[in-house]
Amino acid sequence: MVTEVKESIGSLTRRSGSVPGTARRAPSDDVMSIVRRHLEATEEKLSVQIGKVQQQSDKLRETAFARVDAKLCGFESAQPKFDRRLAELSGNYQGLSDEVQSQIRRVDQLDTRLRTWRQELEEMIRAKFSELERSNQQIISTSRVSSACSEDNINRWTRRLIRLEGVVDERMAAADDVNQSLLNLHARLSQIEEGQEVILSPVQPISREADGGAMAVLESRLVDADSKLQRWLDESHDLHARMEAQEERLKSLRTLIDTREDCVRALSDRLERTDCDARLRELHDRVQETEKCCHELGLHKENKCSDRLAELEKRFEDVTERNFTSVGDVLQQLKQVAPRVMEHEAMLQDLTAYFAGSEMANS
Repeated sequence: MVTEVKESIGSLTRRSGSVPGTARRAPSDDVMSIVRRHLEATEEKLSVQIGKVQQQSDKLRETAFARVDAKLCGFESAQPKFDRRLAELSGNYQGLSDEVQSQIRRVDQLDTRLRTWRQELEEMIRAKFSELERSNQQIISTSRVSSACSEDNINRWTRRLIRLEGVVDERMAAADDVNQSLLNLHARLSQIEEGQEVILSPVQPISREADGGAMAVLESRLVDADSKLQRWLDESHDLHARMEAQEERLKSLRTLIDTREDCVRALSDRLERTDCDARLRELHDRVQETEKCCHELGLHKENKCSDRLAELEKRFEDVTERNFTSVGDVLQQLKQVAPRVMEHEAMLQDLTAYFAGSEMANS
C-alpha cells in the first residue's frame, strides 16, 4: 500500500515538474488530498486487517487455551487414576512382600518344627531302644538267676532226699532188726513156755516165790520190749508221715521247678522268636524312611514356596513395567504438549507486542 502511494506521488511530481509555481501548489494540494485519502484507506484497511488478525489471534489463543485447558483437565482427571493405580500397585507390592515374608516365616517355622520333631523322634526311638535293652538284660538276668536258684534248690533237695533215703534205709534196717528180735523173743518165749510145760509136767511145782520172781523179770522184759517196739513203731509212723510230707513237698517243688523251667524256656523261645536285631533294623529303616519323607516334604514345600516367590516377583516386575510404561507415556505426552504450549505462549507474546506497537504507532 505504501509503495502504491509512493508511486502515485512520483507520477504526480513527474507530471508537474515543468509547471510554474502557481501551478505547482494546486497539484501539491491534490497530492496531499490523494495521499490523505490513500492514508485513510490504508488505515482503514490496516484497522480491518488488524481487527481480523486480533480476532484470529483471539480465536487461536482461545482454542489453544481451550486445548491446553482440556489437556490439563484430562491430566488432572487422570492424575487421581494414576495416584489410585500407584496406590494399588504399592498396596499390591506391600501385600506381595508381606505374603513373601509370611511364606518365609512359615518355611522357617516348618524347618524348626521338622527339626524338633526329628529330635523328639530320635529321642523317643533312643529311649525305646534303651528300654528294650534294659528289659532284655533284666529278662536275661532274671532267667539266669531263676535258673541258678532252681539248680541250687534242685541240688539241695536232691541232697536232702538222698540223706532222707539213707535215714529211712537205716530206720527200716533198724525196724527189721527190731522185728527180727521180736520174732526171736517170741520164739524164745514159746520155747520157754514149752520147756516150762515139759518141766512142770514130771517135776513137782516150783515154789511160788521163784515162779513170781521169774514172771516179774519176764514181764518187765516184755514191757521193755513192748515199749521199745511201740517207740520204734511210732518212729516208723513218724518217718512215714515225714516221708509222705517230704514227697509232697518234693512234688510241689518239682512242679514249681517245672513251671520255672517252662517260663525260662518260654522266655528263651520268645527271645529267639523276637529277633531283636531284626526289630532294631526295622525300626532303623522306618526312622530312615521317616527322615527321607520329612526331607522330601521339606524340599517339596521349599520348591513350592520358591516357585510361588518367583511367580510373585514376575508379577511384580510385570506390574512395575506396565506402570513404568504408562508413566513414560504420560511423560512423553507431557513432553510433546510442553513445546506446543511454549510455542502458543511465544505467539501470544508476539501478538501482544505487535498490537502494543501498533497502538503506540496509532497514538
